[in-house]
Amino acid sequence: MPRNVAIVFEPDFADQLGKLAFHTPVWLVDTPENKRAAEVSWQAAIEWPHITVTLFRAPAEEPDQSEWCALLAQIVFQQR
Repeated sequence: MPRNVAIVFEPDFADQLGKLAFHTPVWLVDTPENKRAAEVSWQAAIEWPHITVTLFRAPAEEPDQSEWCALLAQIVFQQR
């Protein structure tokens, strides 16, 4: 069964997160702005349990292939 997940690297995605998270799981780069928005989504998930937001640390400035593979492996494992 295919499953979609949004991976967001935008450092301030707060205004758009709620709408996106209502429709698909979201992996969101961890910044102060995004963390505040994620906390709002986690509270909304009490009423709407399909809302899933996961924060992740941004890769290095110039990530190598192993960093990208590690991030994608975490996402795939978490979505099972």
